Amino acid sequence: MAKKRNGRKTRQGFKARVATGAVTTKHEVAIQLVDFFDYTTGTSGYVKNYWWDTAQNLFNNNTQGASGQEDTFCRVRSLEVYCLPRKGIQLETGQEAANNSTAMYTVNCQTPGLANATIGQTALPKALATNTQVTNVLPMFDTRWKKVFSCNLQKTFQSAVIRPFLDAERQCLFSLSIVDPVAGGPIDGTGSETVNIRCKVVLRIDQPIAPIQTAKFALLSNNDTSTPQVAADGTVLPDIRPSYCQMDVRRIRDNMS
Repeated sequence: MAKKRNGRKTRQGFKARVATGAVTTKHEVAIQLVDFFDYTTGTSGYVKNYWWDTAQNLFNNNTQGASGQEDTFCRVRSLEVYCLPRKGIQLETGQEAANNSTAMYTVNCQTPGLANATIGQTALPKALATNTQVTNVLPMFDTRWKKVFSCNLQKTFQSAVIRPFLDAERQCLFSLSIVDPVAGGPIDGTGSETVNIRCKVVLRIDQPIAPIQTAKFALLSNNDTSTPQVAADGTVLPDIRPSYCQMDVRRIRDNMS
């Protein structure tokens, strides 16, 4: 039951926990990561599957960790995919300023999900489409990013019915293909080497703070406050080595902007 103290409402239990200072680390770091890649076809195929390694620590506050204790479950909460449109009407020598139909393309994108495995199954698991999105990208004269996919992975996998498509710690976030909007086949034909479209991926990540953390600090003992860098035995301040600590993130300052 809530109590009112100093004009503010507090919850019993939470107030006691804060007052005693027993909990020192209890937050996730919100990180936005932007990645670029070129969509090409050729012999490599026209479907691009984007994988993410969940066993990493982007907020690396445990540089001395070993045996995996430095890693956390680096979870992608949501993502967006953008593509650059092709140029519109070409005005080159020997060409007519007319046909821009070849500049249009269609982007098919989806997040793969994994259904519950069948008893006795030995074959590779089959990915099932979730969060499907089809976007027609029209030619533009002034180049701007076109959003072709948006997915909230937090909502997609909040049910036990749909599970992420994982291979060990690696998760397939989305599968993307660019096709001809009329024929539905690979853009510019199967195996075409002329396709080169820049794509941008925006990942919003929830990064837990590692429970075991290190920072560099030292405690030097002597008998004279006028020489804080000299130890009692005459040794000058030694190298400061990483030591165990407990840290948390409380606020974003932006003091240097």
